[in-house]
Amino acid sequence: MVGDAESGEFRRQTRDFAAHWGGSWEALPGANHFTVLAPLAGPEHPLVRRAALLARGG
Repeated sequence: MVGDAESGEFRRQTRDFAAHWGGSWEALPGANHFTVLAPLAGPEHPLVRRAALLARGG
């Protein structure tokens, strides 16, 4: 995840890391590197559900 309010360099680094690790990336609307993790505080947020799924190996 990267905030879509980040600089082009932050977004480029996120794309590069995801490609190197064989994963994917997504830009969170309106977020930056200070706020991109805020959704993790809400257990029903889709980002939390996705993280839980990944943690279970899915």
